[in-house]
Formats: sequence, structure tokens, C-alpha cells
Amino acid sequence: MTYDKYFMAVLNDSEVKKDSNLYTIFLKAFAEYQKDQDDAVIVRLAHEVSLYLMTNKYKAPQSVVDFMLLGQKELTKVRGKASFLKMLAMTLANMR
Repeated sequence: MTYDKYFMAVLNDSEVKKDSNLYTIFLKAFAEYQKDQDDAVIVRLAHEVSLYLMTNKYKAPQSVVDFMLLGQKELTKVRGKASFLKMLAMTLANMR
């Protein structure tokens, strides 16, 4: 999955543009994501947004909430696949 259009939705949101800290968080993450196309960038972004939310009374523009929900949904799928593969490898290793 590519997050480019979702990053752009957040970065073009007028509410996000008003908040320089939030805008910078997403702008840096987007630049890093464009270089690597790695889900690890999304994980780090989720952590930064969580910290942002804690310091801003858990308020964020809807585009940010939508982005993070999508990101968590996709990362859960990845974690599920990794967990299954790990379990399968352990099962096969124990059959020896």
C-alpha cells in the first residue's frame, strides 16, 4: 500500500497548515517515506502523532485522524502476517 495520497490530504488540510508543529511532523515523515517507502516510517509517525495528541488535549484535524486510522489498520495486517509466519516457523522447527 502507498500512503502518498493520504500524506497529501493531510499536508493540504488548512487546519494542519495552521499548526506548524503538526505540519512539520507530517512533512518530515512524508519526505522520509518518499525515500524509503517503508512502513517503519508510518510506525514512527504514529508515535510522534501520539505524543502530539497528548500535548494537545487529544485534538487533531479529521484528516490526521483518518490517516492514523488507515495506518493502524494496514500495520495491523502486516503484524498479523508476521505473527502467523513466526508461529509457522516455530511449529516447523519443533517438528524436527
